Amino acid sequence: MSRVGILLAGGASRRFGSPKAFATINGQYAYERVYATLQAITDHVVIVTREELINKFPNHYDVITDATDFKGNGPLAGIWTAMTEHLASEYIVAPCDMPLLRVSLYRMLQSTEENAPVIYAQYEGRGHPLVSIWQSRTKVEIERQLEMNDFRVFAFVEKVKGKAVDIHSSDAFQLTNMNTPEDLERMITDD
Repeated sequence: MSRVGILLAGGASRRFGSPKAFATINGQYAYERVYATLQAITDHVVIVTREELINKFPNHYDVITDATDFKGNGPLAGIWTAMTEHLASEYIVAPCDMPLLRVSLYRMLQSTEENAPVIYAQYEGRGHPLVSIWQSRTKVEIERQLEMNDFRVFAFVEKVKGKAVDIHSSDAFQLTNMNTPEDLERMITDD
């Protein structure tokens, strides 16, 4: 089974004030930390970002931007673009603004018995569909939804009957999202 990691690093970062992918945590960029996690459990990792950020990543990374038809339409467009560029059996998805993600959390998702089209992390009833595993068969459905100008990730996951996997409280820190500089400060002290 071939697995491609999709690192989503194209958000606008309005509340953060600068591109979150390049926020530093203990000497590492946020994207580097997430990349290392994905690299440990996939055959290849692709970074999906915005046009104006593409040259900020070193040349040895596989960095792409959204396909022209769906450019700038959020994470679902990024996932579809990566699936189009890199054929695989499944795709391991991670956002750059969750730099505390670990391999163990993805192993937990992989160990579920379900053969759901999307398997995603959930903690205390809150789903995190961008911390997830997507089967290649979802690509056609994603494209249909994007063509209807519906860019909502969670709406898609619910529509295809994605499977939520409850995360243990000891792993919940990994789902910490870096939305503001204050969030980053807390991550640095907790890491």
